Amino acid sequence: MPPAVVRVAEIVDPEQSRHVREARAGSTDAYELVVRGVIGWAYRVASAIVGSEHAAADATQNALVAAWRELPQLREPEGFEPWFRRILVNECRMQLRRDGQSRETPVADDQEALGRLVTSGSAVRAHAIDLLEQAFDRLEPDDRVLVVLHELEGRPLGEIADLLRVPLGTANWRLREARLAMVQGLESLE
Repeated sequence: MPPAVVRVAEIVDPEQSRHVREARAGSTDAYELVVRGVIGWAYRVASAIVGSEHAAADATQNALVAAWRELPQLREPEGFEPWFRRILVNECRMQLRRDGQSRETPVADDQEALGRLVTSGSAVRAHAIDLLEQAFDRLEPDDRVLVVLHELEGRPLGEIADLLRVPLGTANWRLREARLAMVQGLESLE
């Protein structure tokens, strides 16, 4: 007898679903609890896509405000996170387009940067990270979204395709092209 296959698309927190239902009914206190549950990963995703702390904070805040406004239209409270992720990604894409598609590279204090280099023990590693960031910065906004969600967040390609509202084959092709563009970008930078 073949083994059973179990697929889990998203783990749903029953408390979060209850808070989403209450927030849909107009409870700002419940929405605050929902925000506390998503703000950490939302900011990380936004930061990886747009590049700067300020732009990531703006994108996250704008997405949270948009979600609050649109919350009454959310049909299934259990689907809040994927629904909100779509709002967040769209906000990041708009932020990149408004900013001319260039990620701002955060500039650290020289002493702080030097301390990180010494702590890491390798200027080579810092240089490699810098090259990766430069190659990533050359990607189109939608390609950045694909790379961040798939490579950094570990999201399955099917979920990303749904999020971007493109066929799975298109998402797969664009991810492959984004990876190739990063490799070519790295080669041109070295």
